[in-house]
Amino acid sequence: QQLASFNDTAAPYPHDQLIHQLFEAQAAMQPDAIALVYAGQQLTYDQLNRRANQLAHHLLALGVQPDDRVAICAERSLDMIVGLIGILKAGAAYVPLDPSYPSDRLAYMLGDSAPVALLTQAALVAGLPALTPPVILLDADGAAIGQQADSNPDPALQGLTSRHLAYVIYTSGSTGMPKGVAVEHGNLLNLLHSHRSITALTGEDRYLQFASFSFDASVCEIFPTLASGAVLVVRPADLIAPDQAFITFLCKHGVTVADLPTAFWRQWTQEVKNARALPPAHVRLVVVGGEKAERRHL
Repeated sequence: QQLASFNDTAAPYPHDQLIHQLFEAQAAMQPDAIALVYAGQQLTYDQLNRRANQLAHHLLALGVQPDDRVAICAERSLDMIVGLIGILKAGAAYVPLDPSYPSDRLAYMLGDSAPVALLTQAALVAGLPALTPPVILLDADGAAIGQQADSNPDPALQGLTSRHLAYVIYTSGSTGMPKGVAVEHGNLLNLLHSHRSITALTGEDRYLQFASFSFDASVCEIFPTLASGAVLVVRPADLIAPDQAFITFLCKHGVTVADLPTAFWRQWTQEVKNARALPPAHVRLVVVGGEKAERRHL
């Protein structure tokens, strides 16, 4: 029963596409729709696509090839999402480095993944390990990046297929040294189509991007949202408790779907039980994961 009945989950999906092509299709269909929101700033699908294209062409001019790794160390921002998509469009795999990590962990991840370039922000450079690959500043180098073409790179000319890497995300290292898990576009396509089906995402949704981009939960937040024509609402770094400020944020941005760590959700249920931090009616779905969600909190 477990191996056959319960495991009969096969479903058709386009195996030969690339993750960023699903986003590009949305940008072509609804260029003026809002794609990304953060701290009072926003980008339309067309704006996000063009900025990511310019970064991709900048990386390609540096000689980036399929399956190369490009590390990205960035604070939560519009640039963080632009960076991820730009790396994918260049044919490389992104390696996310949370700037809050200890310097020795960042140094290990940089050394182990051997990236051909590092994307970061000017304020973070001083805290990065001394031995780093060529550095591109997403903010300070914006003028130079903005000189690049803003058209979609041609995957055929790059020799890019769904068997090439999309990202390398490192484990916590709780059982030893952190391990880089390499995921191909084809693997991510499978996840993306399953997640879109389960969550029933549409262009009317506004999805809360809660997780650190160094945690694989962020993958389920970012790419299904942008492949569905929905709005990705990036959580500000200081919003870390399910209090009234969190509820105000959900209301202000009309969030309809939130993907939360179990501990955060459990804390929120206790607030609701005590008639505090009540969820707004427009939140139609809460996805909980990372550890066991106990039935008593449901």
